[in-house]
Amino acid sequence: MQLVGSITSPFSRKVRICFIEKEIPYDLLIEDGWDVHTKLHQINPLGKIPCLVLPNGHPIFDSSVIADYIDSMSEITPLFPKLNLDKAHVKTFEALADGLLDAAILARRERISRPLAEQSEAWIERQISKVKISLQYISNSIGTSEFCYLNQFTIADIAIGCALDWLDFRLPEITWRTEYPNLDVYFSRLSLRPSFLLTDPRKTNP
Repeated sequence: MQLVGSITSPFSRKVRICFIEKEIPYDLLIEDGWDVHTKLHQINPLGKIPCLVLPNGHPIFDSSVIADYIDSMSEITPLFPKLNLDKAHVKTFEALADGLLDAAILARRERISRPLAEQSEAWIERQISKVKISLQYISNSIGTSEFCYLNQFTIADIAIGCALDWLDFRLPEITWRTEYPNLDVYFSRLSLRPSFLLTDPRKTNP
């Protein structure tokens, strides 16, 4: 299987962590999701990463769909609960983390991709407010627990961990570690897992 993604994309990282946790080999094809001239658009009509290309050439996207598929491939380190309601709760936290990232990325792209005179402060503030409200919700939900839900490592922890670290990496002005000390403790534990260490976006070698 070939994963089309990037080292710095938090959504690609989420999938890469799933592969590592499930001990499933894969090949990584690095593509720039913002470059319209890559062959990514030939694989995924949405032109978004990550995208998983199966041995038969069929693509699977987006990251949440890929993660669910990867989990079904091996019994090692189950990432989704068996019960439907528990699975729904875990996937809701995954969706929250992904939505937080969507908003944060939109705010950052407005800053770095548009001329200063064309930037909308109202748009940026709207996106950042989504990030802050989401962080508050996640902090309240996790409390002092080691993991996000059911006291076990799940896709929710992977998604939230990737979101928190991406904020550190790309939007350090959002000081979630000092505002939510419990999330600092929570992520500090997560970051020691080999899957997180091996996918640190600050490392250029995948």
